[in-house]
Amino acid sequence: MSSGTLPIRTPVDLGHAVPLAPSGATVKLDVRSGNWGAEPSPEDWDFVDAQRRLNDLPQESRGQGSNSAASAGAITSRDYVTTLRRIEELREEEDEEDRPSEYACEVALELLRKAARELRLEFRRAGVSVGPGGGLRITWSSGAREVRLICGAGPTNKTYVYSESRDGHAVDYAVNGAMLARYLRWVLQEA
Repeated sequence: MSSGTLPIRTPVDLGHAVPLAPSGATVKLDVRSGNWGAEPSPEDWDFVDAQRRLNDLPQESRGQGSNSAASAGAITSRDYVTTLRRIEELREEEDEEDRPSEYACEVALELLRKAARELRLEFRRAGVSVGPGGGLRITWSSGAREVRLICGAGPTNKTYVYSESRDGHAVDYAVNGAMLARYLRWVLQEA
């Protein structure tokens, strides 16, 4: 057995070892798939890695009432983690002009975390891009509806939600997690 793995001992042989979870984290296995002998997919490991990154954040970055990555993973979908991974990929861009500012990332992650807590499994993956001056643009689309969370590059830049449908468009500057969750439910009604 290599360092960092834990053998699985169950009535059903899963055929592989699982990386050890960070201290204090909860590991959940999906045994419903019936795919016992296959190696975990890269998406499965991305899900675990995103939970570990959340666990590494200082408590104040995780917000009130969230004390572990396991609680974040237990409340939402893989699409949430995919969206987080897309933000992380932009943060790691080689060219500084192609990276969002740390401020924009922190604001976006906090709003997304709060919206995901409200949406649970309804959270859908978003397209993520860098906006002007290092801002962050996160976009959800379904049919003729679209919602964009625009996070300004710094405290002097506005963060807002832009929504659009066949009936018109709107901009809302009073952004919080619950409000973002309402917009995301609205965009998904088109699906």
